[in-house]
Amino acid sequence: MYYINTDTATEEHEFTDGDESQLIPATDMNADWYNMIQRELQNVVLKGGLELDPLEDSQVWKVIEKLGLKSIVSNDATVNIGNYKGGLLIIHNPSNFTLSSTIYTNSPVVIIPMWADGSPESFNFVYNNQILTIKKGQMIIGWALNLPGVGTVQMAALAIPVFFSGKMELGNVNAVSLKTSKFFDAGFVSFEYSDDIDQETGMEEWRAWQMAEHWSVGQVKRVYCSNVSTVRNVPVYYDADSSWKTVPFYKNGYREFICVGTRSVIAGEITRTYAILLVNGGAYTESQS
Repeated sequence: MYYINTDTATEEHEFTDGDESQLIPATDMNADWYNMIQRELQNVVLKGGLELDPLEDSQVWKVIEKLGLKSIVSNDATVNIGNYKGGLLIIHNPSNFTLSSTIYTNSPVVIIPMWADGSPESFNFVYNNQILTIKKGQMIIGWALNLPGVGTVQMAALAIPVFFSGKMELGNVNAVSLKTSKFFDAGFVSFEYSDDIDQETGMEEWRAWQMAEHWSVGQVKRVYCSNVSTVRNVPVYYDADSSWKTVPFYKNGYREFICVGTRSVIAGEITRTYAILLVNGGAYTESQS
């Protein structure tokens, strides 16, 4: 690519409308520059996997969309990416979920389940009514594929063992290091659910175990509520931007959580930093390993 270089361009190789009172001519255009711009735009479209279409005036934008990578951390049964068409990185707890949006053909999709010892042996990922079963300890690397005669964009995928120890961007989550699964604390974390305030910390005990100082990103802990008669709903931070999410704890059972980052919350003159915790699997009895 090159800048405009006719004799009437400015010294900075930019265009000017000219100024007759100052005897400054307007910039003359030449075919070389127009052809260069046309070839540049054509290459963006063609190298992006599209065919030139004289009736379509958004092809460059479609290629730019395909080059993007959207990261999603979710526990939801339905993941909706709206009009986003680029590559996807989905970090999800190991439970059935559906991708409800359609992505462009050949766009990459990576699914990393948050596996733990208590996770199920497999779960299903559904896209355009196609079911992919992901077995325990696996992650998925795939791409959207428009198969002849099918009529809808399907998913071609490769299941590989999970092993990752590096850094990745997780949207608005503060920390960006996601470690290998099965990074466990020894034993249980136990707490009582009570609205009583600790006079030294000014905090209810049920919130203390969620403080960021007790967690590392990628860490999985088994958490036990010791004063549950049948079921107790406990608020837990689960998102970098939202408030608490209610998680049920059951009598003689525990929940597994994975830490995906931290969130700082200002209350009056006090700033507290909480772990952002996602439920990692279902609810378990104490006898389960």
